[in-house]
This record gives sequence, structure tokens and C-alpha cells, in this order.
Amino acid sequence: MSNFKEISKIIATLYSKQRDSDFPGANFYPHDATKEELLEANKKNPLILNEFSIVKRDEKGKLYAVMYYDEYKDEINKICRYLKDSADLFYKNDRKDYAKYLNQLAKDFKSKDGFNKSSLLWLKIDDSTGIDIKVGPIEAYLDKLFAVKRAYQSNLRIENPDKGSELNELIDIITALQPSLPFDGEDKVKLNVRMDYVIAMAGWHAELIPRGSNYPTDPMVIKNEKVAKVLIYSNNIEKRDGMLFDEVLPTLFEKEALKDLDRGEFMKNWLRFIVHHELTEELAKYKYKSYEKRLGSYSEVIRELYSTLTGIRAASVQVLKGVLSVKDYKYFLIALLLVSFRDWVISENGNSGLKAYSDGYVWCINYLLKEKGIVLDSKEGKISIDFTKIYAGIDSLVLLLNEFMLNGTEDLVSAEISKYTDLTIFKKFQKDLELIIKNS
Repeated sequence: MSNFKEISKIIATLYSKQRDSDFPGANFYPHDATKEELLEANKKNPLILNEFSIVKRDEKGKLYAVMYYDEYKDEINKICRYLKDSADLFYKNDRKDYAKYLNQLAKDFKSKDGFNKSSLLWLKIDDSTGIDIKVGPIEAYLDKLFAVKRAYQSNLRIENPDKGSELNELIDIITALQPSLPFDGEDKVKLNVRMDYVIAMAGWHAELIPRGSNYPTDPMVIKNEKVAKVLIYSNNIEKRDGMLFDEVLPTLFEKEALKDLDRGEFMKNWLRFIVHHELTEELAKYKYKSYEKRLGSYSEVIRELYSTLTGIRAASVQVLKGVLSVKDYKYFLIALLLVSFRDWVISENGNSGLKAYSDGYVWCINYLLKEKGIVLDSKEGKISIDFTKIYAGIDSLVLLLNEFMLNGTEDLVSAEISKYTDLTIFKKFQKDLELIIKNS
């Protein structure tokens, strides 16, 4: 475990070199480079928009690319030594598959071909017990110019034995979602699920503090290899999200709306909410083609909002199947509103990791206001929900997001989002929420 902790420290250093929230391209590109200039340079040198390169200027101002393994050579050499040493230990302890993954990961850190080989080995490990690390340049959220460059992150975890029953419930939920999700069964995707206790997070994940993750990021891997993995971070959920019910809920909603709500039931459905999001995001990667290129800088915003709202829509189907109750579904809708306001405030206060989520939440909340699914009471200054109208509003917004995932372009999405950027309702609660977040 000590080797993995040292790797996490190095990842934190690498991420700090990539991150710069003052520029849409972070530190992946020269700060004075325009999007058009980068696209033109990429025609002559495809490494410019490679997932794992840093773009610089030479003494004459010409753009050129440096691969991560050259730019961060010293740090990567250290990471590889720790990975190889750890692989030896896992091999001696009869976890040969995991040792193979770590050795391949060490090779991939220095490879021109990226991390596909090690990622595939990791995805196919279906053991949900023991220690596990996911590390490398993985997500493209920091790159708000092209959503291409991958930022370094790591998460070190161990299985949470106290959450075994909840893990079994998650698997039941997955089964109940058939045939909506292409998981398990003949010619379908093999889904591996872990419910883990987080030991350390670094880089992108330390900034975001995610509740769950889904892999792979490349939809072609899902299509070709028929395997995916979902991670649920149990202590992150407890650490981040108890405040949603305890403090954010009474800040936003009228007292009358709170009287029949139960904290335990909310947290149970909040976990379901998270799982639905992660599963739906895997489905989106499996289902849609070329959306990232078409949607450009909006690809993360559209995919995340689509995954959240389609996950909620799936919950309504589970009500019809008798898997969830109507009250369970109401908790899903309340959770959407709570996390929208909370994460917007966190994003506004400098957490660039939540930007893709918060931009989508602003769009969603304004859309639901227009559809009168939610109303800001002028007398009490609190939010009330019309559950019939909010259901219809989410349904229509999911249809629009589905169309964008299928056929949308960056310009079309930009034009649509521009209609729903009003921050009035968010600013109404901003100071109170900032105080809650500061004290949490």
C-alpha cells in the first residue's frame, strides 16, 4: 500500500502542473493559442490534439507537441518503479492477474499507444475484494477547449465489507434495469461493480471527490470488448452528501415539503441516484457514436446531464416494475435539485472539476422553472415542486439531450444552452449555501 500512496503523491504534483482554471485549455496549450490556430496546427501534426500531449511554442512561435512521458519524465519514471515493485508483491501473494495489470500499466505510462492495454486488463479483473488502484491520465474535463487532453488522477481503495448488502442491492438494481441497459447475459456487456472505501485520491479526483466512477472512457472498448466497470466510493458519499439532507434541503425547500421526508430513506435513494448515473453514463458511451467530436467543448456537459436525467427517468420505469416506490422516485427528484444548487456553488468558488456538471445543472434548473416543475415562492422565498410537471419537464429534456447525443453539434448545443443561463435562482441561495459548504 505504501507504494500506491507514493504514486498518489506524484500524481498530485503532475496534476498541479496541468491545472489552470484561468484558461479554458488549462496548461495543456499555450495560453495565447486560439482554438482555430490549434486546429490548423493539428492538420500538419496530429500530436497537437493527442490525448496525452502538451502543446508548446518554439522560439519562432510555431506550435509543437511533447508527449506526457517526455514532459514529465522524472515523475513517470518514479511511478513506474513503484508499479513494478508492487507487481512483484501481488505476484508473490497469488494475485497474478493484478500483477499483470500493474506491470502493463508501468509499460503504458511510457507508451506512445496510450493506456488501452492496461485499462483492458483492469476492466476484466472481476474480483471486488482487496486493494485496488486506478491511476493515469484519464478524464478530459480540464480541457475546456476540445475536451481531449487527459488529466492525471489516482484513486486508491479497498473493499468496504460493511457495504456488502448494499452492493447486492445495486446488483439487483442492475438486473431490474434489463433490458434498458446492455449489461450481462449473452452478447451483452460484462459489468464489474465495486463498493469501496477510499484510502487516497489525487489529481483530478482529489479536486472533484467523486461519489462513483464508470469505465472505460473510450466507448469503442465497451463495444469491442463487452466489458465495463463501476466503482462506488462509500465513504466519499458519507463525507460529501449527508449535508444535502441535513442542511441544503431546509435551505431550499418550504417546511411543508419536508415533513414526510426521512434521512435514511433519502441516503438510500441517493446511493441509487449515483448508481443510476454511473450505469447510464456507461450506456451512453456504448450507445452513441462520435458525440465527443460533434459536441466538442460541450461533450462532457451533455453527457453528464444526459446521464443524470436518463438515470432519473430509468427510476420512473422501476416504479412501474415495482422495484422502487413512488416516494423513492420523489427522493430522486429532490436529490437532483439539492445537488444542482450545492455543486453550482462549489463550482462558482473555484472548483473547476465540477464545471461540466454545474453548467448542465444551470440549464436543467432553468428549463424546469420554465416548465413550472419547480417554482420559487415569492412569499417564503423557497422552492416548491410540482411532481407531475417536473416529471414531464425531465422527460422532454431527456429527449432533447438524446437528440444532441445522436446528431447534435457544438453550435446547436451552444444556441440551446444560451437560453437557460439565468443565475437568479442560484444566487438567491448562494450565500447560505456557501456558509453550509464552508462549515461542512
